[in-house]
Amino acid sequence: MSLLIDIEAKLQEGKGAGYERWAKVFNLKQMANAMNFIQAHNIRSLQELDDFVNNTVATNDGILTSIKADEERLQEIAVLKKHILNYSKAKDTFAAYKASGYSKRFYEEHRDVLTLRKAAKQAFDEYREKHGEDVPIPRVKDLNAEYAEILARKKKNYTEYRREKSQMQEYLMAQKIVETMLHDDRNRQADQQREEQEKSKKQR
Repeated sequence: MSLLIDIEAKLQEGKGAGYERWAKVFNLKQMANAMNFIQAHNIRSLQELDDFVNNTVATNDGILTSIKADEERLQEIAVLKKHILNYSKAKDTFAAYKASGYSKRFYEEHRDVLTLRKAAKQAFDEYREKHGEDVPIPRVKDLNAEYAEILARKKKNYTEYRREKSQMQEYLMAQKIVETMLHDDRNRQADQQREEQEKSKKQR
């Protein structure tokens, strides 16, 4: 089956019934784009077109999954960095709080700082529980380097994702047009076969 020949024939039907059925769903520009797309990619069968669509969708989904994973990691790094900084800033205040015998008055006077330190300490405990007790808390310098690396990868993947998404939409549109065309042709062929069968019965 040559899809290009079929589409060209369909476009040349003018105002026939086949054209009218297509016009209800697609416009001439979309039909012409589908024809150009199939020609540019040398697609000769519906199976080839389906393979293109499936591969592109799978690639697009994979890139999107990677982007989401990077976004999640970037958020984790940002939160961990904030806890590290808050813990470091509270060092002197906590030392004074400890020296005061954990005075309630001192705590109330420095509640904000000490609360942030407590939250940081809890986050560190959760980090060690997840990664192992012997694993040290990362340094801010190392986290900054990882953040920059992941951000660069995410931007690159997002650019590729947009390109793949645009291509995927072209594939899906071409696939939809071709499937609609074949559906119309099959229906017409089925009607013709039924008519021929009816004529054959009457002649008997």
